[in-house]
Formats: sequence, C-alpha cells, structure tokens
Amino acid sequence: MRKMFLFLLVSMLYQGYSQVLLDRELPIRFGLAPSLYFTQNPSQFDNKMAPSPAAFISYRLPKISLLARTGYRAINYTNLDTRSEVRASEIISQFGIKLHHPKLVGTNIIVAYTPSYVAAAKQLTLGKSVSVNPVNNFLEEYSNLLHHGVYAGIELDLSSRNGLEIGYSYNFNKKSTPFFVDGSPSSISLTYSINFNLQPRENSEKSKMKKILQELADKGTLYVINRTCESDFTNQELQLLWQEYYHFSKFKIVDDKDIPELIQSKGTFLFAVMGRYYSSLGDPETTGIYLLDKTATLLQRPYPYYIPINNGMSYCIGLKLNAAKGIAIFESELRGSSTYRQ
Repeated sequence: MRKMFLFLLVSMLYQGYSQVLLDRELPIRFGLAPSLYFTQNPSQFDNKMAPSPAAFISYRLPKISLLARTGYRAINYTNLDTRSEVRASEIISQFGIKLHHPKLVGTNIIVAYTPSYVAAAKQLTLGKSVSVNPVNNFLEEYSNLLHHGVYAGIELDLSSRNGLEIGYSYNFNKKSTPFFVDGSPSSISLTYSINFNLQPRENSEKSKMKKILQELADKGTLYVINRTCESDFTNQELQLLWQEYYHFSKFKIVDDKDIPELIQSKGTFLFAVMGRYYSSLGDPETTGIYLLDKTATLLQRPYPYYIPINNGMSYCIGLKLNAAKGIAIFESELRGSSTYRQ
C-alpha cells in the first residue's frame, strides 16, 4: 500500500511540473480534489487511512482566493481494547480562503471552516468471524451528527492544472469514549487537486495562429497585393470584388511598390497576394490567394496560406466569378481558423 501511494505521489508531481509552463490560469478554478485522511484518534484506537473523493471550486483575487470543497469520507478505525471496529461515512465540506504567498510563487496558505455530517455508521465485533454489533442503529450512539472544525494547510501549485496540499483539521465537538470516537476525528490530509477550467495552451502553433487572426479581425488590416494579369482586374475593380465578398477584417488593395513602406509601418496587419505567386519555396508559380506575414513572407500551415483559383491552363483569373469564389473561400478559411478550438 505504501509503495503504491509513493508511486502515485511521484507520478502526480512529475505530471504537474511537466505542465507548469504550458497552461494559462483563469480566475475561476473547479474540478476534483481527492484526499487521503490520516485520522488522529486516542491510543486505544488503531488509526487507518480514510479516502475522500471530493470536488472543489475557487475564485482568485489579487491576494487571496475564495475556496469551497465538498466530498465523502470513509472513517474506519479499530478499538484495540474491545476488538471492535467502527465504520462511518461522512459528508465533509470546507469553506475558506487561500492566502497567496507574496514571495513564493505558487505557494498558498489555506484556512477554512470544516463542517462534517455523519451519514452512516456501524460497529463490528472482530474475532474468528466478523459480526455486526447488536445495537440496531449505531448512529443513535452519537451525541451529534453535525460536527464543526477548522482546517489549515499549505498548497503547492504544480501548475494551473493541478496542485498538491497537506493540511490538518481539528474538530471541536468530538468526544472520545471507551468504545468509539463520538464525532468526526481530527486528521492530517494529503490532497491532490485537478483543475478543469483552463485556457488553451498558448505554445501551440494553432493557438498562436488563432490569436493573430483574431487581432487581424478586431483591429487589423489585410493589404491585398494585386498580381493578377493586366487583362484581369484593375485595383479599383479588385476593390469592388473584395468589398462584396470579404468581411473578415479591414483591407486595402496595394501594389508591389507599396510593400517596403508597409513592412516598416506599425500596427496589426498581414499581406495577401492575389494572382500569380508560389505556394511554397521551390514550387513553380500558380494562381490563387496567398497569405503572407508582416514581413511579406508566405505563411505555412496551420494558416490557410493558399487558396487556388483555377482558370484552365491560364495563369490569369479571367472571370469575376472565379475571383469572387476564391475571395469567399479565403474569407471562410480565415473565419474557421480564427475560431479553432483545441
């Protein structure tokens, strides 16, 4: 049992530290917080570990977080004098605050009020065979089913995804009798929390692309470089086509001579080539719409960097219908890429 516990602990620590640089935290956390409780009973009782599945929610403020947890705890201990065993089930909650340490990032001090309610209990007589104590309803032996306590603990945020916590809870209205603990026993606990409320990992190429395209849509400009054939469209004609079929962001039709000045400019923008260009280095020129970055360098996947426009064997776009279809597909691809979800 101890070897298994140590293995799980090492696994959780490794997983937490492997995530620490990858996740971004939101103010609200919620998820699971399973615990192991080590009950602290008088010497005549053989203390055992008590597992506790639980759920939690917290809200982070600048210096503190508000915290609530609730779960189920199985209490199991043996009276060494009478050779009897008590098995109880509790509903246990915590309502408190996390104090964020100002110098140790990711270290929190937790203080909480801890009510618990004994939902079920029975006493067994141990011997050659196990038998239930003749007391019909062992719950009636408790003077109080609702108990009150305080909790203090230290939590280490392994990442915004998970945390490891050790703490101690002391219950006020418990009494030790010769036969059992009348109340909820004080305990040392080890808790591993798993947060489900996370932003996408910002290190992925798709997340970076989504951010850039959203900025383009919100406040940026797409500079469309006209490289269509002279027989295709003037800048004015192309302007009208883009006005009708492109609504993802602001845009402006420009020529090759405008590129050096635009590259040096500030602000949020990307380039698009419409007409003859190449879809990757070393490839022959093709015809379509190509998405370029702020340095006028062709972007690659996951960006929708190339939308082909076909007009038979000709490099020219030809019909306005061909251009309109290409612009509409290009807009649709930008919208789909900017709302990508991991």
